[in-house]
Amino acid sequence: MINCLTKTDFIFPCEINASRKKIKGDYSTHWHDFHEIEFIISGKGTYIIDGVCHEIKKGMLFFMTPVNFHEIKNSDAEIINVMFSNDACSRNTLFDLTGSNINNIISLRDEDFDVVLTLLNELIFSASNNHPQYSSSLLDCLLYKAKISQKYKSSVNLTHVRAAMLYIQNNFRSNISLDDVASFVGLSAPYISSLFPKETGMTFKNYLSSLRFDYAKKLLTYSDLSITQVCSESGFEDYANFLRHFKKHFGMTPNDFKKTQINDKTISENY
Repeated sequence: MINCLTKTDFIFPCEINASRKKIKGDYSTHWHDFHEIEFIISGKGTYIIDGVCHEIKKGMLFFMTPVNFHEIKNSDAEIINVMFSNDACSRNTLFDLTGSNINNIISLRDEDFDVVLTLLNELIFSASNNHPQYSSSLLDCLLYKAKISQKYKSSVNLTHVRAAMLYIQNNFRSNISLDDVASFVGLSAPYISSLFPKETGMTFKNYLSSLRFDYAKKLLTYSDLSITQVCSESGFEDYANFLRHFKKHFGMTPNDFKKTQINDKTISENY
């Protein structure tokens, strides 16, 4: 079973938790209902995000969202870890980093290393001394630095739908409803429902299902969870309904999809 790290356990009652630590060995696959940044100060190892391996190197910044699951292998490194919620930073910048073009790994230029390290050390001090406004400002600076390091285009204003998408991304595994989303963005359910297709090209229900099915595919590809576990971990409550709609979306059952991934991996390893 993939472990779940929750806001209640790691960033409650504050919205930001920052620390400098050493990691050594293996850390099992997990996901969390908050965002996480891990900055590599020094060392080595392998960071695995959604089944894809990345070599740990100095100056790398790993940015994880609630949609990702990850693990670490053979590590021996010094890092700074930052865990934070949606409410701890600018949602506009956060949305730019969590959109469809997300790159979970940012390799900083040598000249940017000391700047980011200074920001993070100050964030550790601020968060540990309970200065929430200052901590949020520092986190915004860090996220914006990550954004421009990836050469993102200038962002547009945060819309209600963009805010809703962030909420859904953080809560799609639970039994969320349109009313929950409407309450979060401060609009009526019918109105946010009418805005969704205009901005995303799909209804709220289809957007939520798409996010869940994409995550289910990741679990089937990269984890050893059973089909029942994949259904539950992806936010589906009705197993029969999950099987039926998965086949409708992808033209095969979850079990057949998992078999194709196993066969593809076997062929790849043989070559």
